[in-house]
Amino acid sequence: MKDKKLIVHPGDVYFIPLFLHGESSAKSFSRYKFGGDDQDFCFLRVIDNHLGSGVLIEVFNYVGSIEADVGEIISSERLFEPIYIAGEGISKKRWRKVGETKDYDKETHSNYSSIQFLIGLPGEFRLWCNGIEYNVDTSIDKLENIEEHIILTSKQVEKRVLK
Repeated sequence: MKDKKLIVHPGDVYFIPLFLHGESSAKSFSRYKFGGDDQDFCFLRVIDNHLGSGVLIEVFNYVGSIEADVGEIISSERLFEPIYIAGEGISKKRWRKVGETKDYDKETHSNYSSIQFLIGLPGEFRLWCNGIEYNVDTSIDKLENIEEHIILTSKQVEKRVLK
């Protein structure tokens, strides 16, 4: 069987259905028709595709229908700091593209240089920022507010959004 590579582009905007959190991340939704009146969605934008290290995304604090205006979506604030996803939500058609940010620039539109992650093992974390790794004092309280670099499944993201 041939490996299918996930093709996403920085600036692409996808919907996240808020009613599928109980479904397996492995389930395909290619035949599922989205868009019912009782269906709510939130939205994400691809910041960067780090290939084997996941897809860096930001999730917006906007809930609406799949016909929502992309400009309105991306002008809302982030629901939480950017995270990495595995991408199966997109490849299995659970999450679908609804638009894109024209002339997307990850620094201008997503403030890329301020995105930080803790990488490595607890107690031995390094700080990732703007593609560079830094050694850090792991006893610093400020590190509590920085995401660990974990690649999340679609189901994990949906549960986090619903919290």
